[in-house]
Amino acid sequence: MRAARPAACALLAVVALGAAGAGPAAASMSLGTEFNLSSYQAGGHPDAEISFDVASASGETLKSVVYVPNAGFTFEPASLPSCANTTFEIGECGPGTQLGVVTVRGAHEGNSNYLFGTAPVYNLTPLSNQFARIGFLIPPLEEPVVAIGSLVPEPPWPALDPYQLRLSLDELPQASPLSSVRMSIWGVPAGSAHDADRFPQGSTGCPGSETTDRNTPTSSGLGEAPFTLDAVYCAPGQSFLNWVPSDSYSTYEGFKNENSAMLLRQGGCEALTFDPVLSAAPTTTAGHSAGGLDVVVSDPQPQSPGTVSPSELQTASVTIRGVILDPSLSEHPVCEDSAAAITGNQPSACPPSSKIGTAALDVKGLVEKVQGQIFLGRTEGEKLRVFVVGKAGGLELKLLGLIDRLVPNGLKLTLGAQPRLPIAEDALHFLSSFVRTPVHCGDYAVEGKLVPWAPSLPTDEPKSSYSVSTGPGGSPCIGKPGTVAVQLQPTSIAADGSSKTTVTVTVQDAEGIGVPAEEVRLSSTDPSQKFGEVVDVGDGTYSATVIGSTTIGKSTITATDASASPQISGSADLMQTGENPPPPTPSGEATPPPAPQVPAVRWLRKPPRRGEKRRARFDFAADVAGATFTCSVDHHRYSPCTPPVVLRNLTAGRHVFSVRAVNGAMLGPAASWSFRVIHQGGGRHSRAGRLQIEPQCFNLTQVARERRG
Repeated sequence: MRAARPAACALLAVVALGAAGAGPAAASMSLGTEFNLSSYQAGGHPDAEISFDVASASGETLKSVVYVPNAGFTFEPASLPSCANTTFEIGECGPGTQLGVVTVRGAHEGNSNYLFGTAPVYNLTPLSNQFARIGFLIPPLEEPVVAIGSLVPEPPWPALDPYQLRLSLDELPQASPLSSVRMSIWGVPAGSAHDADRFPQGSTGCPGSETTDRNTPTSSGLGEAPFTLDAVYCAPGQSFLNWVPSDSYSTYEGFKNENSAMLLRQGGCEALTFDPVLSAAPTTTAGHSAGGLDVVVSDPQPQSPGTVSPSELQTASVTIRGVILDPSLSEHPVCEDSAAAITGNQPSACPPSSKIGTAALDVKGLVEKVQGQIFLGRTEGEKLRVFVVGKAGGLELKLLGLIDRLVPNGLKLTLGAQPRLPIAEDALHFLSSFVRTPVHCGDYAVEGKLVPWAPSLPTDEPKSSYSVSTGPGGSPCIGKPGTVAVQLQPTSIAADGSSKTTVTVTVQDAEGIGVPAEEVRLSSTDPSQKFGEVVDVGDGTYSATVIGSTTIGKSTITATDASASPQISGSADLMQTGENPPPPTPSGEATPPPAPQVPAVRWLRKPPRRGEKRRARFDFAADVAGATFTCSVDHHRYSPCTPPVVLRNLTAGRHVFSVRAVNGAMLGPAASWSFRVIHQGGGRHSRAGRLQIEPQCFNLTQVARERRG
């Protein structure tokens, strides 16, 4: 034992309990607990007083005690400095780390209820897996007693909320068993009202006293900040259960749990506020382009000693108009529910390959933000499921999000069942190639539905917007559809019910710029003809296959842009003949030249679907001699190109290379190849080396066209 220290004193009542002793006579031990707050203002910062008394006729001793306050009551450990655990063990914590006082009794020198005295309670530095850590030294023994605060997704007892605070005093002294503890945790530890009960550095407290009247008043030297936060889940006249597992003790025969509870009544609900802020936007302002998505929901949580804290956010629904999910997500790896472990206490273990974003959650009371990741889960019905997982300060947050696809376009992200914690901001960043931006320039609406935990407050419905200011790759904005042109190749087929022709539809704006992502519908004056799926090539052209009927004669094929308002159409005639070969040429007339053949592309070489190389080589040819080619990278405009084409300095993520063959006036269908570049370490490259594409031509400054020697 160290040499005696100067004395100083305090009074108390605190901490929730648990416990254990030795010996099979469990019924001979009784444990009584109490919990009180200095006020019951919803969202307030009251002093908390927790006590327990132990009586044992058999010599059995208390080992641990657990206290579970009402849902929504929590600590803010980062609101004042912490004392290092090694400093605490030698009794040298400073007055700025004191957050309360405790009076302790126990067995000593033949007295089972000996008054050890009154001592300071300190805010200790939490270990890596702990949310909060507080402790005191029993005077004058200077034996440490530590309480651990934890927040877990799935509490071990029934009727508890996820992330409900638990305060556990484990491994209580056995050489000098405790019979009574009265601990007071101050709501605003640095307040000058506590100076009389604050001990100077190095003090052992006040041995043998139930008060601090012999203590020298000491200032914290800090600005005032709250350490406690009471629940905001408040409705007028409603009582709340303060669930305390008491009379909990362990014997050599096993663990026994007996529960007691107290009803608390929060008031002052009219003082609660809820003023969230919402923003959401794609990471690019270019239209019809792949990009990331940023969603930020802010619920400011100013923690002021004299001000009631605002209500926390319970659920959030955010609708982003105009965007659609990028098609590449259908091929993205997913995280299984068992690995995500959203509802369990085991750590999440989603594979890195299922990551689709990052998250930062600002939880007041933690030293740092909760930095996390977003993983793609399996689709549930029509809803895309995402898992948001992050860890900081002994707190692992695990949230489930749902994404709905809206018609005709748009997404709705819903985050439900957020914990009753002072989360000031949810910032979600979905990585590139998560969404595809709207085709047209303009402003697009963002709408929120944010529900507070306080049922006395209304749902907030904030609105904001984002803008699209250019076309793909910085090209001019794509205008509204103005014309629809239809081309058939061939224009004449046999009326045998199986012959086919290819229809190519071109949708352009008033400036002659192709308009992609339109809903193009095909129809015919011959109801027996059949149409294949309309494929959006991505540059304003659309293609489909027409299967002829057995009706000889002319029919009209019409393409309608159903997305345009008003709808616009174009048409072309298809001749179905009764003979497969062309009709003979009348005598004396020259045989007309054959119609140009629609060319098709065949691949000679292409990169693998996934790879680490930032260089991709494509080689291709056409099935028609003398054909030329036009190429597109990542859905930019088609421009003339010559095989082979080599792409260099590719950024990490998904890319699409498309090529079409041209035979005179005949434009063949697009052949596309999608592939993904991954970082060698499993992460992603910086986007800084992005391919630069001139708006009017296929001029990639980082692409070299290599001819075969």
